[in-house]
Amino acid sequence: MFHNLTRLEVYVEPSADPGEYTDETLMDILQKTPSLESLDIPEGLNPRTCLVGEDWILNSVPHCLRSCLKEFSISNFNGKVAEIELLKYLSKNPTILERMRIYSSETFESDLKKQGEINNQLQILCEGLASCIIEFL
Repeated sequence: MFHNLTRLEVYVEPSADPGEYTDETLMDILQKTPSLESLDIPEGLNPRTCLVGEDWILNSVPHCLRSCLKEFSISNFNGKVAEIELLKYLSKNPTILERMRIYSSETFESDLKKQGEINNQLQILCEGLASCIIEFL
């Protein structure tokens, strides 16, 4: 357990073997960081290692997502299904999430229609989070 860890940056090598790292690994880490306030994925997700659909449903939601996580950021966001699933999962579970920063990839940055669609989906999911600010950067 990492009881005192409040900020976490997660890097995933683009060439990572799916057997070595998956988003399940990330969820396992989150289960062990009960005081986490800030989660940053600066290089984005590796599509070869991502969970999709119902795979995001865990037996128990990590404590940090329910009561501590205030900030989340992801870079190199492409609007892929697995990335959207992660954003949906994170926006559904935290009760005190204040800010979600999404740094777009060059491809996604130029697709304003897709940005708008995803932003609308997230705004609907975050309705229960009165103070959550979603930023596309």
